[in-house]
Amino acid sequence: MLIMSVGVGAPAGHSIARAFEESPVPAFAPALAAHVLSPPSPDDQVLLSLGLGADSALILLRLLADPVGHGLREDLSNLTVVTSMTGDEWSDTIELARLHLLPLMAEKGVRYVQVARGGRRDADGYVVLSDTRHPVDIEPAGPWTLSDELRASGTLPMYSGGKHIWCVNCTNRF
Repeated sequence: MLIMSVGVGAPAGHSIARAFEESPVPAFAPALAAHVLSPPSPDDQVLLSLGLGADSALILLRLLADPVGHGLREDLSNLTVVTSMTGDEWSDTIELARLHLLPLMAEKGVRYVQVARGGRRDADGYVVLSDTRHPVDIEPAGPWTLSDELRASGTLPMYSGGKHIWCVNCTNRF
């Protein structure tokens, strides 16, 4: 199975191209890139981790527009798109995905799976919120959200007067 994951949360204005310009590229990188970035075979099952952001949406759109050119089957039967629902997506992000991505996936019969954490403990596992080839809606949250986790662990950022307040001042330690 080939797994494609995008939308890790790079800072605004950050790009892969700029990262390569700013960082030295190790000698083994071209050989590794040729191996890792080679297109899948039509026999491979491909899993795209869709983060609902611009980058992963663009990759999905490119795969839908030219499946064979990206090593997929013409009918996209070997593509599964998965979104891990954190429960804290912006409502307009959900709405844009609902309006623009779901109809295209439904039209092409792409398998779309939405998952979420089942609870705070690892033993609570994961919940499949939706698994369909004709998606019509996005389930924005499961039983345990990212903000539940942050609240339980005491790691929510604090804001006062529109400014981010650090709970421990570590900016002047050096």
